[in-house]
Amino acid sequence: RILNRCMDSDATEDELAVVRGGLYHEDSFVRLAALEAAGRSGDSTLIERAVDATRDTDMDRRHAAARGLSFGLSPEHRKVLPDLMQAFDLANARRLAVVTDDTVRIEAYLVRAIRRFVEAGGFGTTQAQEVALMALDSSLQHKPLVVTALELLDLTTPEEGLSADRRWDPELSR
Repeated sequence: RILNRCMDSDATEDELAVVRGGLYHEDSFVRLAALEAAGRSGDSTLIERAVDATRDTDMDRRHAAARGLSFGLSPEHRKVLPDLMQAFDLANARRLAVVTDDTVRIEAYLVRAIRRFVEAGGFGTTQAQEVALMALDSSLQHKPLVVTALELLDLTTPEEGLSADRRWDPELSR
């Protein structure tokens, strides 16, 4: 967990070795911390592993992986974007079906991970706005999700506003 705080998609070879070893550790807490570190590491193979874990059946693994990805993705990891979008769709559907703190946080972390691509110019604004609006659906009382979705929406809305053909439904705006 301490190593997680040090990485920003810039892990050294020694740090990557620690993360890889932690993924196979006998202690489940170490494995979860290593999975989060994999998402923050910057290593393509570990990033792909973290993205795969966001679709896992185990809630703790999904949570750790999504949290790591929300801090560790960078434009060099564009090839994981389709899988990340699929993970977001799955997280959104799970949250809409069963609302828990974990399902809300996982979806919020994935929205934040997608935002990292938008900030770097590696993701289209229309697609990002769709992600934000999907996340906002039925999320009014879930502050982490509302905040991250609104930040993404704000980031993708131009200063001069949207043309009439690109605006969303007034009910959604409310």
